[in-house]
Amino acid sequence: LKPEASSDSVGGGGGGGGGGGSEVEVLHERRLAIVENIRDNEAAGLRYRADIEVNEQARRAIQARIDHAIKNGRSPTFLRILSQYRLMGVSNMELHFQLAIRDQIISDQREVISCLWRIMHAGGINQDRAMVIAKKEGILVDYDGSKDAG
Repeated sequence: LKPEASSDSVGGGGGGGGGGGSEVEVLHERRLAIVENIRDNEAAGLRYRADIEVNEQARRAIQARIDHAIKNGRSPTFLRILSQYRLMGVSNMELHFQLAIRDQIISDQREVISCLWRIMHAGGINQDRAMVIAKKEGILVDYDGSKDAG
């Protein structure tokens, strides 16, 4: 990734429109990098699913041992507290995982938006023109034109 290129393309000002063959090569390389990232993400997803399954099996085994100890009358109050504490820990880990996934999705969406602005710019449509077209078509856009917005 080239963050400086992404932020320049989002800015809306700047040079002409045509980059020629080198821009096509850059876009082709970018596409190849995206395909490679998708493959890596799919592999990571499979690893995460396997890890989640292993953790879930361990959680079930621990819960079964706690339930067995409660049934046998060994410190039932303490074991119930322990069980609740463990469940809260699992819930907390799940929330952190969901937040990480959300953050990754937001990052991916920002990258796609940046690429779309670059494509439109290369096609001769600057951001001001795009906003006029969007308003004309009734598309609500929460974009103020600043580089920070996406």
